[in-house]
Amino acid sequence: MGDQIVSANPLFSGNVNGPNNQSQPSNVLFNGNSGGTLSHRFTVNQNAVVIQAFNLSGGQTLTVNMFGFDGITNVTAPLTLNGKVVTLTSTNNALVLDMPGTYTVHLTGGGLGAFSCMIFETGMGYFSYGLSDFSAGT
Repeated sequence: MGDQIVSANPLFSGNVNGPNNQSQPSNVLFNGNSGGTLSHRFTVNQNAVVIQAFNLSGGQTLTVNMFGFDGITNVTAPLTLNGKVVTLTSTNNALVLDMPGTYTVHLTGGGLGAFSCMIFETGMGYFSYGLSDFSAGT
């Protein structure tokens, strides 16, 4: 394929180091060329985001962290729902995140390697459908 752009993201437009110190699209959180265990920050606005991990080993866990502001300083904490920390594992490797905010993903329980993790915007924002879309027989 050469130097063709094969997606809507411009080639080499993100924050993750790629081969020869190039960068990759901003939807790549981790891949075989990642240099650290903390992803770059990404923002969820009105459209939900799917976080998808591929090829995690049994001990690797990806924890979703949320950023906030307490009036004095920036605060970072693991995202919790129903009292449980939101994580991706080898058996639970996808998450739809629809709460607006700024996030990172942190790798624990194993080193960088053959796994990858990406984010995709769904286009299914809270203004993208209405009750009329669910009516039958029209």
